[in-house]
Amino acid sequence: MVKRMTAIILGLTLVAGNAIAEEQKYKPPVEEDGSNAIAAKLDRLEKNLNTLQRQVYSGSSDGASSSSASAGKSTDADALAQQMKSMRGDIEQLQYEVATLNDKFLKFTADIEMRINDAARGNQTKNDEKDKIINSIEKQLDADYSAKGSDAAAAAPVDKADNNAKKKTTPEEDYQVAYSALKNKDLIAAENGFKDFVKTYANHKLVGGARYWLGEIYYTQGSYEKAVIEYLKGYQRDPKGVKAADNLLKLGISLSKLDKRREACVTFNKLQKEHSDASKTILQKSTDEAKKLRCE
Repeated sequence: MVKRMTAIILGLTLVAGNAIAEEQKYKPPVEEDGSNAIAAKLDRLEKNLNTLQRQVYSGSSDGASSSSASAGKSTDADALAQQMKSMRGDIEQLQYEVATLNDKFLKFTADIEMRINDAARGNQTKNDEKDKIINSIEKQLDADYSAKGSDAAAAAPVDKADNNAKKKTTPEEDYQVAYSALKNKDLIAAENGFKDFVKTYANHKLVGGARYWLGEIYYTQGSYEKAVIEYLKGYQRDPKGVKAADNLLKLGISLSKLDKRREACVTFNKLQKEHSDASKTILQKSTDEAKKLRCE
């Protein structure tokens, strides 16, 4: 009887020991489901261990000959119990860390979603403003901004003396710097230069030209809506200037790119009627574009 009990104890001890060893070797991914699975396995091991302990202690009453063996197995069982207790503590810590990370991730994704939605609303507002301008081209073309400039920024007085004192350059020099950057295909420097020029010298005679070149930059990049705004503002700022016909021509072409046929036709007609003295190249190009759109 003692030998049989000893064999049972040894067998269960080996099974429990191997199971613990396998659990220690295997490191599951940091997921809540994985930690729950480990906890379930530990529950089963604890049940087996409890069975083992009961058999050890019951076997000790069979005689003194088995007492030393039972004591050794009892010590092993206690050690295994301590290891499982430690592992359970590790699992609980893991579950807490997973829950904390999950909470942080949810807050992070909510913040990102909010930022994306805010950006989308801002872009939609800008697009609505552009659409409003584009869809009222005929009215916009008749607006006279030549006396006051076409920017809201122009409404605020610009202290040219202060600007010139700081920069120590003339409007013509600043314009030439931006134009040189454009010729050298440095579009970023050219764009920034013409933007600064328009802002700093809102009422200067070269603003129409600066607007035209900004439109050309955007047109080259395929940003036709932005190009439309610049060509339109360039024309509004100086409807009789040297770049007026150029602005109208490219305005019409840009509108055509945006599938704004009616608005493009209005623009080409205005160019033909009010700028008949423009260069033959501009007038011919305008006629050709109008024919493509079947303008009346």
